[in-house]
Amino acid sequence: MIYHVILDDTTLIALHQAHPFLNGLLVEASRSDDIELHVPAGCLAEAEMARPGVAAFAVEEPWL
Repeated sequence: MIYHVILDDTTLIALHQAHPFLNGLLVEASRSDDIELHVPAGCLAEAEMARPGVAAFAVEEPWL
C-alpha cells in the first residue's frame, strides 16, 4: 500500500523550521517506497511568500 501525503503551505513552513514530527516523516519517506510526499504548486508559492527560502529548501529535497 502506498501512502500519498499532501504537504500544504503551513506544513512546508514547519518543515523548514525543523519541526520534529515532520522531519521524521521526511526521513521515513526518503527510506520507504510506500510513502510519497506531494506539494501542490500553489502551496509552495504561498509558503514562499510567507517565509522566503522555503521554496528553495523544498526543491532541493529529493522527496519532492
